[in-house]
Amino acid sequence: MRILDGGEDAGPLADRATLAELRSPSTIEAARKLTTTGRFTENICRCPGDTTITLHDDSDELVTTASLHGYGNVSWERQRLHNDLHVADPAALHLLLATHAPTPHAPAER
Repeated sequence: MRILDGGEDAGPLADRATLAELRSPSTIEAARKLTTTGRFTENICRCPGDTTITLHDDSDELVTTASLHGYGNVSWERQRLHNDLHVADPAALHLLLATHAPTPHAPAER
């Protein structure tokens, strides 16, 4: 799982900066739970989002994407599903992402 800079209008995924790469099964499971548990808004945010989550298979092929919108909304496969999810614990989601983002002194999780 990778966290990339920019939302839907930020250009090709391969050209974007990687903000974090989650590889640990427990961290990926925590991110999965935090980005799929909540209530559907029955609508989509009109902004392009500010961060993109990409999920890859074992051979590094892209499986799906989601974009983060504001504080606590996630839009998985926006063009297909047309429904944002207001996550159950937005603080925990943002904390998890911030905790795993690389800093100049700490590389991304391996």
